Amino acid sequence: MKFSTSAVIAFAAAAASVPAALAADTTLYKVANGECGQATLDSKYAKYAEEFAGLKEGICSSQGYTASAGSKSMTVPV
Repeated sequence: MKFSTSAVIAFAAAAASVPAALAADTTLYKVANGECGQATLDSKYAKYAEEFAGLKEGICSSQGYTASAGSKSMTVPV
């Protein structure tokens, strides 16, 4: 089994009017070519990531991937 590739993506808040207490994160994953990648992002963007990137809610370890090949934090402007 190939090891999972994990990329943690932190999205910048799109609207300053959204209180920080309302912001929650969602972790999504996608399996492709025998590898699993996952991203944790602000929940308000989760449905778009699911629709446009084919991600599913959950984590790679729930799909049988037991070792991480690394991680990368990113800030993506929205």
